[in-house]
Amino acid sequence: MTGRPSVWWHDHPRFEAIFYEDAVMNVNSYQPSYTLPAAQGPVPSDGPKKTIADMGSFLLMFTTQLQHQDPTNPMESHEMAAQLAQFSTVEQLTQINGTLQTQQNYLSSINNTQLLTLIGKHVTAADDRVRVNGGEVSQGGFRLEAPAEVTVSIQDADGRVVRTLDMGVLEAGEHALAWDGTDSKGKTVTDGVYTFQVEATGAQGQPLEATTTVSDSVYGFNMEEGQSYLVLGDADGLKVPIGALLHIRDTTPEPTPTEGTSL
Repeated sequence: MTGRPSVWWHDHPRFEAIFYEDAVMNVNSYQPSYTLPAAQGPVPSDGPKKTIADMGSFLLMFTTQLQHQDPTNPMESHEMAAQLAQFSTVEQLTQINGTLQTQQNYLSSINNTQLLTLIGKHVTAADDRVRVNGGEVSQGGFRLEAPAEVTVSIQDADGRVVRTLDMGVLEAGEHALAWDGTDSKGKTVTDGVYTFQVEATGAQGQPLEATTTVSDSVYGFNMEEGQSYLVLGDADGLKVPIGALLHIRDTTPEPTPTEGTSL
């Protein structure tokens, strides 16, 4: 006659690792995103498969335990109830985790649908890149919090400075990047993406912060690694993350000429 095991399987640490801690960690690690800037694609879930595996493992171990218990000293009813209650709790936690993931996918689909309404709109985003295509430069700009003397350096993809612009003293506010797409020798630069850095100096010689921006119409949007990006201009245009948006307009505003003044 097989005797009753001295240590019940549900008291073993392996049970907690398989049926409790894993499920609790799944629920606690879930971080839903409800705002448009954080829109994400559907998140694949292996919750249902894992639930089936857990249920099968539990039933197998539970029936094996019943088969090998000592008839003269069977399992107490409260022990059986405790085991069933433990598994019931874990199963509910796993189902909650699956429900939350389903809600996240639903909210993500709503956010992505809202992004479609931006197509054709003119947007301004925080970015330090402009695109040159056929000698035409996309609309770059910057914002000053106080009057400052401004110098802008244009760099190519390799980090080489191709042009330096002395824009003089500018008032606080938004200003357009006055670059015609030529290098320091007056030659039109090759097509591609260029970055620009703004150096702003205040009246007392102190450095001031300038926020660089890019503006264009929205051609479409892409999903990359769960992050939504707006595509500006055309299919090969700059891609900016949703969270970088600063302004959204129905029509393209006329760029304001930037002229320097004296401090």
